[in-house]
Amino acid sequence: MKHFYLLMAALAVSGITASAQPAQMAQVDSRAQLLEQSTRLPYRAASSKQVQRFDSFKAAADTTIITEQSAGDYKIYTRAGSAVYSDWGGLYAMDQSGFVEEMVKDANGNVWMRNILTMVNNDSWVKGKLSADGKTITIDPDQYIAFDQTTQSYLQLKHAKLTMVVDSTDTTYTYVPDGKAITYTVTDTAIVLDNAASVGEGLAVFYAGGSDNGKWANFTDIQTVLKQKDITITKAPEGLATERYAVVSTRSYSDGVNDKDVKWVNVGVTGNQVYISGLSNNLPQDTWVVGNFNDDKTAITFPYGQAMGVRTGYLYYIMAGDTTLVSSPWGSYTSYTLGGELTLNYNATTRVMSTPRVLIINTNLGQYLSTDARLIAPVMSPFTAKAATPRTPLINNVSDFWQQEGDYGLTFTTSPFATDSTILDPDQLYYRVYLDSTVFTFKSSAYQTLSADMDEVPINFTDNDWFRNSENMHFTYIQQNGFARMGVQLVYKGGNAENASEIAWWEMPNTGVTTVTITPAAKRSGIYDLMGRRYTSTQGLQPGLYIINGQKKLIVK
Repeated sequence: MKHFYLLMAALAVSGITASAQPAQMAQVDSRAQLLEQSTRLPYRAASSKQVQRFDSFKAAADTTIITEQSAGDYKIYTRAGSAVYSDWGGLYAMDQSGFVEEMVKDANGNVWMRNILTMVNNDSWVKGKLSADGKTITIDPDQYIAFDQTTQSYLQLKHAKLTMVVDSTDTTYTYVPDGKAITYTVTDTAIVLDNAASVGEGLAVFYAGGSDNGKWANFTDIQTVLKQKDITITKAPEGLATERYAVVSTRSYSDGVNDKDVKWVNVGVTGNQVYISGLSNNLPQDTWVVGNFNDDKTAITFPYGQAMGVRTGYLYYIMAGDTTLVSSPWGSYTSYTLGGELTLNYNATTRVMSTPRVLIINTNLGQYLSTDARLIAPVMSPFTAKAATPRTPLINNVSDFWQQEGDYGLTFTTSPFATDSTILDPDQLYYRVYLDSTVFTFKSSAYQTLSADMDEVPINFTDNDWFRNSENMHFTYIQQNGFARMGVQLVYKGGNAENASEIAWWEMPNTGVTTVTITPAAKRSGIYDLMGRRYTSTQGLQPGLYIINGQKKLIVK
């Protein structure tokens, strides 16, 4: 039985959520304002009939979504215009600025655009053609750009017009395909979406397959203007020799086990330049930044505004910042202020890089903090693995909502440090689950995402289903019952030795249950986290596992 259901609607497909604004058409002036208004649309499970209809549709249609970047001349473009969306029956608009679009053109006039629609920014590409005179880009119609899990439908790209729908006393607005070609006019200064000069027409997506087949999927871009951004993404020199570094930084809050975190990067030095990859949480691991030594090689400075790369329509930059501890009636919290270029102190003997400030990966150059990574007082050191004993993990919770079905949710937190504060290589760290005195085996016959049985699970293993990680916290499911206690143990195989932590134990309630009963346990209604805390609404919940009306669900951003 599969247990994770993504709480996704069309907004979640895009990676951006938006809430209703005033009843009239409204303009959001900045991404900061948009994100302040963020909310999550309700989850809708696909019915069996929807799935059948979708399967039939999929069999008859080419539903290819282009995810790989083609070879050619790569450029980044800023966006202007409005992104229209529907939320709870209202029609609203936000500014496209703050998002970027990527484009590749090859020598044969083929063109690919990534994240062509502002709010369906899932990093898919669409293909088109540049005219012989270089003045028009025509995008192939009806391309598929995303898949919506909740409606079991693809999102299909079309040119569309705004239509008023009158139902009894209610008047609503929607978009319908208008049959026009999807074209852009290319000038010396911009690329402009044609036939989209007002709210009445634009580039939209529609459901394809499922019960909502053919309906507007709530997103339309109008008045889109693209302008090339004069920016270069850092690439490492070919053949650059690198060394693995561990980056230790201070946590802004304790997770119950750790007050420091560890990130892993690669560092290469050539001449007066230092290249670092792996700093971003969201960009690929081979994304680079480059800094320059000062004259006496005691410091390395990374220029302010250095662009790292693009993901889901956002351009990422590296910069520095500072923290302030702020007191409020609800408790103290850490406030961040962006502060220009990043400088790392450098010890030529130990090759350690550090700063007392905050290393920030941000998605804009202003003062609005929309961080990808925040490393407080980071210390970057060359890493050499040595034998060490892991610290005992902390079991946060064992959920027994499905106890009589032999199905438990396990949540535990680990430390990236050994008992002597040695940094542990996560590639050599594993965990075991004990039921009483016996090591539990995750069998591939029961855990369908596994290709082989496992009784030692790599610490960062995830399948987005039975196994998940969030920072130092780990989630999994145990399909068995009839035991008195559950345990978790870490095993470290670094430094050519194997060392195990002490076992953390969780005493099970109702230990008299020794067999699976035919009648399932009653599943409580409402919304609960894995600690058993109850919530009144899904609005504003942090990402993670929840029990919603007796069903395990994973809330994602």
